[in-house]
Amino acid sequence: MSPELTYTVLTPAGGSEENSHGGLMQLPRENPDAGSTPERHPHFEVADVDASLARAAEAGATVVVPAADAEASAGS
Repeated sequence: MSPELTYTVLTPAGGSEENSHGGLMQLPRENPDAGSTPERHPHFEVADVDASLARAAEAGATVVVPAADAEASAGS
């Protein structure tokens, strides 16, 4: 992520990043300039992302974005 962007982690009142349940960030200017609109991008923690994606595809899911590992948070 660009150093100019701020990503705000959403947590329950009194919670920490350990029990976060989302995040928000402003779209970089180039995104709306290129026609992007605000979107939701859910993320799920799984033991094996490649196996989970393969199972979803076998069950009929359409893979729009390939699997990717994300850096673990401090609470992981």
